[in-house]
Amino acid sequence: MTAEECLRIFKKITAEDCESLGFEPARARPDWMIITLLPVCPPQVRPSVAVDATLRSEDDLTFQYNQILKANIQLKKQEEKGAASHLIQETAVLLQFYIATLMNNEISIFF
Repeated sequence: MTAEECLRIFKKITAEDCESLGFEPARARPDWMIITLLPVCPPQVRPSVAVDATLRSEDDLTFQYNQILKANIQLKKQEEKGAASHLIQETAVLLQFYIATLMNNEISIFF
């Protein structure tokens, strides 16, 4: 199942079913557990890193955000051009990996 299919199914869960599953519908629902928007820390919170006395570099968060943006752009282009489904799937898995490692950078490669 894709994340979109799961989200579609989760959104159909009634408040009563949420309670049966142990959720309090006013505060938490299963469909809220799927990330549809990715909050981005402003640059002030993720300042550049000093490499030596004169050079500066991007911090890990900025680098990870760039990886996510590049994979997202590549996925969009592949979908628009009608690329082979296995290429689209590989890019989608890569994008999911980048987002997952943004949350927990100790995750190993799973594809």
